Amino acid sequence: MSILPPNHWSARSHNILAEQSHWSGLSADKKQAFRFLHVSTDEVYGSLGDGGLFEETTPYDPSSPYSASKAASDHLVTAWHRTYVTVSQSAP
Repeated sequence: MSILPPNHWSARSHNILAEQSHWSGLSADKKQAFRFLHVSTDEVYGSLGDGGLFEETTPYDPSSPYSASKAASDHLVTAWHRTYVTVSQSAP
């Protein structure tokens, strides 16, 4: 179910902060060995309509708070990887 009451979305922010706190608390050796697998969803691309396919080059067009939070998480993983040079892999 991707349409939930607005107060539900504060949990998403909490999850991001919890993951950041976990990573920040790792020792240097564990940070070096850290691997992160991010799994996305096709909902970040919006509605498909009657036919066709989404591709990785399809522009993002989320149409619900849930799909917008997933799109944001895709961008957050990319930015985290670029900034902190973590080893990450995204799976759309």
